[in-house]
Amino acid sequence: MGGLARGRVTEKGRPLIAISGTPGTGKSAVAEALGPRLGLPVIALNELVRERGLGRGSYDGSMVVDEEGVHEALKAIDRPSVVEGHFADLAPADRVSRLFVLRCRPRELADRLAPRDYSLEKLRENILAEGLDTCLIDAVTALGEERVSEADTTRRCPEDVATELEKVLRGERTPPVPGRFSHLEEALEIVNGLGGVGPDVMLH
Repeated sequence: MGGLARGRVTEKGRPLIAISGTPGTGKSAVAEALGPRLGLPVIALNELVRERGLGRGSYDGSMVVDEEGVHEALKAIDRPSVVEGHFADLAPADRVSRLFVLRCRPRELADRLAPRDYSLEKLRENILAEGLDTCLIDAVTALGEERVSEADTTRRCPEDVATELEKVLRGERTPPVPGRFSHLEEALEIVNGLGGVGPDVMLH
């Protein structure tokens, strides 16, 4: 992050540090651990969507987000902040210093999601999303590889992961190139055990 001035954790004109990832990867907990270390407020996108009426329920109980509304709300933020949510890639590209995509092994992810009131279909979709690198692909599409980093949360506490992210932001650790995790085989194994793969997944 050669563009950062001494003591800064965000680039000039890019006040947002975004944290994305499949539900269950630990976004909220990691963001809450990271924000105070950096002296920055944490903005939970799910809360922002509810407070501003930018979402509506769907047939399976999930939230359909007004993407343009979220984009504009994040565009209006002018103070350095940590933004967390699985759709954090909706933040304006020219306002984001770095986007972290949290990753988790599908088997542990399934265990984390089990206590949630998810339908079987929603559980399968989330595990497949992790295996298919959905959040990573969305992040790289939005920002390019240079400003996207991954962090593994498998068997790690939020504070440990936050330390890793902080080191990247302060230039104490070189950000690894995105794409170093391969979770598809494990994800498909778990999804098959839950009743099969979704209609959009083709096995070769």
